[in-house]
Amino acid sequence: MKLVEFFNEKNRFNSLKNKYEALCSEKDMHFELVGKDSKNNDIFYCKKTIGSDKPNVAILSGLHGNEPGGPYGVIDFLKNYDSFDVCNLFIMPIMNPHGFNRHIRRDANQSDLNRQWDENNTKLIKTLKKLFKKQKFDFVLSLHEDDSADGFYIYGGRLIGIDSLKWIAEILATHIKPISDGEIYGDPVYGGIVEANDEKKPKHFKSLEFFFDKINVPNLTLELPGNLKLEKRIETYSEFLRKFMDLL
Repeated sequence: MKLVEFFNEKNRFNSLKNKYEALCSEKDMHFELVGKDSKNNDIFYCKKTIGSDKPNVAILSGLHGNEPGGPYGVIDFLKNYDSFDVCNLFIMPIMNPHGFNRHIRRDANQSDLNRQWDENNTKLIKTLKKLFKKQKFDFVLSLHEDDSADGFYIYGGRLIGIDSLKWIAEILATHIKPISDGEIYGDPVYGGIVEANDEKKPKHFKSLEFFFDKINVPNLTLELPGNLKLEKRIETYSEFLRKFMDLL
């Protein structure tokens, strides 16, 4: 790897973090650092508070470093969205800075950060758990990408009904086709909706989604095909988030 390529890779996270911080200032949003990963990269969030009578909605992305569509898609959404009167909005766009810098799934300790949310967890995860509980979210959107998928798929926790899943799938289907009917990782899927999510599987009960289930926060995970061009993933997430907010 050339030296200039090494530094460009190393600075990928800081560059995007600085853009988020500048955009928060422009949009009158609160920008706050809440911790660091094991390589001393900042973990941050952006927040827009409207009032106690509005729902608290969270958008989380970048838990896996090789899924950049979410972090870039969310900032594109913020750049082009001005109707911040429908909810109190909390955004944590890059939860795995080291992985994002290196474009790898895991963190610097070779841990999958979506398998750390049970009782056996790291200092950073404990900090984020405490923060998320304090925020008292009414709804959480978690953005992901799957290289093995041929279309989008979505799944919700035990507090999300099938009607809500169909509504979300319909919005996404205007931009990208759903995964082929059949199954994904052993769970049946139809029209892009994963209809069964076995909580007994280790990948489920250790996940961020199950953590929110346990504290009774409705949550929904969106997975776009990772082999789709990055520009298309960014566009899809940006447009989806705008339509989602407009329909709240």
